[in-house]
Amino acid sequence: MSKINKSSINSKPPSRVRVSIQGFEGSFHQEASRQFFGKEVEVICCSTFREVVKIAANKKESEGGVMAIENSIAGSILPNYNLLQLEDIKEVHSHPMAIQQCFGFFR
Repeated sequence: MSKINKSSINSKPPSRVRVSIQGFEGSFHQEASRQFFGKEVEVICCSTFREVVKIAANKKESEGGVMAIENSIAGSILPNYNLLQLEDIKEVHSHPMAIQQCFGFFR
C-alpha cells in the first residue's frame, strides 16, 4: 500500500475507490472515508482492525484502509499503530474529524 493519497487515487479512471474500514455502513469510519475520498467511496466492512489492515495492505483487494489512530479520550491508539507496523505500511495520512452525535431518548 504505497503512495495512497487523494491525488493518486483521483487520477485513476472513474471507478470507485475501495477502502477497508472497521465497523459497518453508517459508522464513523465510513464517514471519515467519505470525507477523505468522496461520497462515492466503496467501503469494505471489517469486524476487526487487524482485518482492516490486512485488506488495506493487499493492492488487489483495496486501495487502502481507514481506521482510528487517535481519539480525544484515549489519545493515540497504540495497538492500531502496531498493526500498521506489522504489515509494513509506509504511508499514513491523518485526517482530523470532529464528531457530532445526536441522541434519541425513548421509553
